[in-house]
Amino acid sequence: MTRGLQTTTLMSLALVVSACASGTPKFAELGENSYMFTLRAEKTQDGKKIARREVANAAEQYCVDKGQHARPTHLSSGVSDFMLGDDVELNFRCQQEPFNGP
Repeated sequence: MTRGLQTTTLMSLALVVSACASGTPKFAELGENSYMFTLRAEKTQDGKKIARREVANAAEQYCVDKGQHARPTHLSSGVSDFMLGDDVELNFRCQQEPFNGP
């Protein structure tokens, strides 16, 4: 595969993956060390899964920029994963230690 074709293929793949989440996560400060990112999931089979990953990555990056790590406190992604689209919402706090799950 030539270099130009590889670059075009990779760029096309990136566009397909990024098209599964609509836009960039929206940020809101809810209170003292309490934050939220929301993102509208695309109406595709994996849209909510990709949107959940996007808001989790955005939360972690926000806290890393403050020298900390994200600790999720609430995740909402609509009524059901079988319903396509809807908003994905992640509430989180920043803490010193990495979050390793429940």
